[in-house]
Amino acid sequence: LPAALHQPPPQISAMASASPKIRIGFVVGKDNDAVEDPGYVGDASFLADLPGEYRTHPETKEYGCTKADGGMAHADCAIPWWIKKNHGEECEIDIIRGDLDLDLDRLKSNDVNFIIGYDLINTMFEDNWRERKAKIGVALKDCGNIWPTWEVQEFIY
Repeated sequence: LPAALHQPPPQISAMASASPKIRIGFVVGKDNDAVEDPGYVGDASFLADLPGEYRTHPETKEYGCTKADGGMAHADCAIPWWIKKNHGEECEIDIIRGDLDLDLDRLKSNDVNFIIGYDLINTMFEDNWRERKAKIGVALKDCGNIWPTWEVQEFIY
């Protein structure tokens, strides 16, 4: 086949390059689903440069531990990091740490957000849980661009 058949028409290429990147937020916060665990069978080499802010300490489970200090990447951070590394030209990835970064403005700054590691239930385990639950509940309910939708989340909770 001619090489031209493997390329999109020029007008499609021009439109794609002129359009802004879609911003995708991923709400993370898992500390029990390590993908760099020795028992994990996949290739985790793409995580070599994952910043420590997205790694948890193997004993305390707190975020902010470098790989050199034993920090582990969990599935909820590995997924958006893989997308960033493999599709960074098409989209901008926003990894939102639920316990530190999640608020209404942050969610609204993205085109779409996916809850994959932290949600309203997690607030119940935080020190100031009533205040956090109220703040996070408003953010999840009012942002209008999250999946699962607030209605689905409310059904689950």
